[in-house]
Amino acid sequence: MSKQSVYAAGFPVSLFESVQQRMGPQQPKHPDAFRHYAGGWNAVRNRAIGCEKCAGSYSDLFLKHGVAPPQDVRIAQDNALFGFFAYSLSAIDSWFFAMYAVASILEPSGFPMKTDNDLRGINPTSTSQGFAGTFAQSSISTAMGKVLSETSYREWKTLRNILMHRANPGRQFYWPPRTTPRDADWFGMGIKLDQNTLAHRYPLLTSILEKLLRATDQFTAQRF
Repeated sequence: MSKQSVYAAGFPVSLFESVQQRMGPQQPKHPDAFRHYAGGWNAVRNRAIGCEKCAGSYSDLFLKHGVAPPQDVRIAQDNALFGFFAYSLSAIDSWFFAMYAVASILEPSGFPMKTDNDLRGINPTSTSQGFAGTFAQSSISTAMGKVLSETSYREWKTLRNILMHRANPGRQFYWPPRTTPRDADWFGMGIKLDQNTLAHRYPLLTSILEKLLRATDQFTAQRF
């Protein structure tokens, strides 16, 4: 199997593998925390692959069928949109979970992962707050604060929550069309649907992941 087949396009492979190799020796010394780290870390890679596939599928479907296709194609387009925002947010949230596990190896009392209640309390905000208190001067703490204020991250979180818990939004059409193939507004979502809707957003994810993984590489190099 080629390396390309197990990583998404634009994914920061060298940084990912550098951290992975550095953290490996922690497994026998901290098996429980390492298991959580490995699950979150691998999810970052896997969710990025899912995100890339959804972006490609949506663009292909749009270019072939346009913005007002038969129902079965529209369902496929909507599922690709849903998958993209779910995978994007999951990739970043999984990184935060992995970092909490890394911190648990270093400071187990400050980053507990023993009980179900401990695990349920782990989220990007709590992880960022924990790092701000325990590793305040680290570049990784700064990176956490920046990603939580990123426009893209906030958009993905809002859209994922709407799509997951509320509705499958409709489309508001225009005539004459504003682009070719013609576009539509994704009703109530603040997004224009055209062939580039996800193609423009996917590089934003890889850019964020590159920054986060670079900060992880620096942090783990200093601490392990």
